Amino acid sequence: MIALERLRSPQVEDELRSIQDGLAKETAAGGGARDGAGGVARAQDNASPATTLRLLWQSRRTRRALLVCSALQLCQQFCGVNAIVYFTPLILKKAGAPAMFTALGVTQPDVAAMLATVMNAITAAL
Repeated sequence: MIALERLRSPQVEDELRSIQDGLAKETAAGGGARDGAGGVARAQDNASPATTLRLLWQSRRTRRALLVCSALQLCQQFCGVNAIVYFTPLILKKAGAPAMFTALGVTQPDVAAMLATVMNAITAAL
């Protein structure tokens, strides 16, 4: 209730009562509560993994997200990006990246290669 007061206003009793009534109706109807977009917010406690996956698959929004994420993961596996990311420190070490960090006082090649890997990851994320 404190979070709701911070988001809305100090008089949130009516909204809190409305949320509790809606949750009670969802629970009484059976199944997990659904979020506003039609996705499953939580599954039943005694549901099997197959049932939970079936509930996720029923929502168009979650089905699309599952398909897109699965396709991206498969593409990443097949194109070899994981191998490049895994071997980035070794590649940078052999390419001479440690020489760039000697002016900064980093003399160990492994540390310099890891530092270059972190810098690479940061720039890739931007």
